[in-house]
Amino acid sequence: AFWAVVPHLLNSHQTNGNQNLVPQLNSIFNKTMDRIDKFRPRELAQTALAFSKTMNTLVKSTARHSEGCHHVFLHCLLIDKRVAIYQSIANTSMPILSKFEPRDFSNLANAFARAEYVPKFDDGSTLFEHLAEKSIPSLGKFNPQSIATTVWAFTKAGELHSSFFDKIADHIDALDHLGDFPPQALSNMMLAYAKAGVPRLTLFEKVADHVVALHHLRTFNPRDLSNILAAYAKAGVPHSRLFGKVTDHIFELDNLEGFAPQAISNIVWAFAKAEVLQPHLFEKVEEHIVALNHLGAFKPQELSNMVWAFAKAGILQSNVFEKVADHIVALDSLEGFNEQV
Repeated sequence: AFWAVVPHLLNSHQTNGNQNLVPQLNSIFNKTMDRIDKFRPRELAQTALAFSKTMNTLVKSTARHSEGCHHVFLHCLLIDKRVAIYQSIANTSMPILSKFEPRDFSNLANAFARAEYVPKFDDGSTLFEHLAEKSIPSLGKFNPQSIATTVWAFTKAGELHSSFFDKIADHIDALDHLGDFPPQALSNMMLAYAKAGVPRLTLFEKVADHVVALHHLRTFNPRDLSNILAAYAKAGVPHSRLFGKVTDHIFELDNLEGFAPQAISNIVWAFAKAEVLQPHLFEKVEEHIVALNHLGAFKPQELSNMVWAFAKAGILQSNVFEKVADHIVALDSLEGFNEQV
């Protein structure tokens, strides 16, 4: 339970500079590693996930702290020993994987995916291979979020076991409905399948039909919408009714102020990639972009994808081109722009 709150403490800086925490952190870490072979499945999975979140927070931190404070101490304690820590958790998990509940499977897979570390064993097998094998018999007990998280984790880790993805797709295909899947779970799951390159047309059709049949898409946030469209475009499944449903939803909005640059970029990219022409949607995006005071929030790749989308859609007279060009000309340098952007 303690390690689950550490990322929040690091992000809030509530304990910044409190050197009295260093011996306490050291003691708690040592006790955790000494007792880890006695942890139950849920404790193992939760600890692994907490460690991965903590380490990611430490790596992403750009702040500089005085020597001896808890940030520096934790960095030395965890980051420098990350491989040993993760391998220890994997070794402890292996003999008891059959006792894992669905949530434990998804949390453990999520932890190692976030850590970008795939544990291997003496026989050459990986932890993800064993997770796939042991979790398949209990797929019926997985809730929608656990399914989506597990699929995302395998894709993120590059563990693209086609038989495992097929089993999950078969399970979803057999469901009477997808009403229990929240929008985020649907979008993340489909994006994971698209990135994994697993061709499951029946799954894409089932999810699209479900979304199209909904009375409205107000429960989908901009990121959910952009991810699900990007998934279908990337997978080469231009489901016209799905794209039309999203177009109608966006067109009915008063404005696009709630859409982050990445969501806007992904949406127009998806329409262009799927070759689904929706002029009204592009017009609405153009109005939003032109009305912005500046494009400083857009990353180079997002600008590139957006310009490419308008060009691919044949909207060559759009004011978006001038807006982006003016933004780039005003930059002090083109650092961040590579030859692919």
